[in-house]
Amino acid sequence: MKLLRSVVGGIAAATMAIAIAGCGGSEPTALAGDWNGIVQAAKDEGSLTLYTSAGTAPSEALIKGFKDKYGIDVTLVRGIDSELLPKVETELSIKRGIADVFITSDRTWVDSHPDAVMTIEGPSVHEAAYEASKNAPDATWAATHAFVSALSWNTDLVTSKPSSAADLLSPDLEGGKIGLPDPDTSPSIVQFYTNIEKEQGAGFLQKLAAQKPRIYASTATMMQAIASGEIAISPYTQPMIDEKAAGAPVDYVIPQDAWGVRSFGGVLTTAPNANAGQLFMDYLLSREGQIAFTTPKYGTPRTDVDGAAATFKDVVFTDGYPEQQEVDDFRARFKSLMF
Repeated sequence: MKLLRSVVGGIAAATMAIAIAGCGGSEPTALAGDWNGIVQAAKDEGSLTLYTSAGTAPSEALIKGFKDKYGIDVTLVRGIDSELLPKVETELSIKRGIADVFITSDRTWVDSHPDAVMTIEGPSVHEAAYEASKNAPDATWAATHAFVSALSWNTDLVTSKPSSAADLLSPDLEGGKIGLPDPDTSPSIVQFYTNIEKEQGAGFLQKLAAQKPRIYASTATMMQAIASGEIAISPYTQPMIDEKAAGAPVDYVIPQDAWGVRSFGGVLTTAPNANAGQLFMDYLLSREGQIAFTTPKYGTPRTDVDGAAATFKDVVFTDGYPEQQEVDDFRARFKSLMF
């Protein structure tokens, strides 16, 4: 059985490599000297391709700001990490690229691929407000933004404003009124629960299970359930800005014990438009780019951005996925408590 999986995996990788080579994968380009040269070369290249696991709306806002400023087109290829990583690995292996910039939340992969991206160029990474010593210590991969867990609720069903996960234990929220994420969806959700237990104390999940919460495989579905009144509250959503603006009876808060997942980006060494990629990363890390990208739904690495969901200093991060045994053990415990 292991041999079969290995053969199938090899065939899949070879097929992807052929597909990339045959549909426009190009030789990497060199950077054009100093920063002024890179900026001019980026405009001459005129376009770039972005692979990202970030949300569509924030990505499109970032791309619009970049194009408005520099006139450079950006092709957006959005997907979850497990979809994008094989594409990137194949492009790296055959040394022919489609993507120029890659943004991922998989810290384990980032740490194991330090040579996948170029050294960051441009002034933004060196600005004091970006804090490169924390967010891009090797001057290669750079922290770009963070998902930050918001505590969101239906205002018709929750009349006393909650402030932390501890408020989920209210007697008013018994009997299927709480929505929780399924840890089977991602190892990062296991880390979310680990952080809650650390902040709220041993036995918290057992008490939460006694509330008879509903379990959801999708954050988007859980947010829809809050807006519709199917559930009253959840500690694991994005800030429900759009739903509130559209008139849904919802509100949210970033709790003091907020937990988050950072994402990291860089210009791939196989980038066919490396100069445009460098200019895009510089814009992304700038105050202007972070305002476009992180406000109001993401956490920002910069200290001078108003309106972001949070700044990194206010969020508890868990970087890198836990060991598989830890994940398996927690999932088994979660099922025994919740089902």
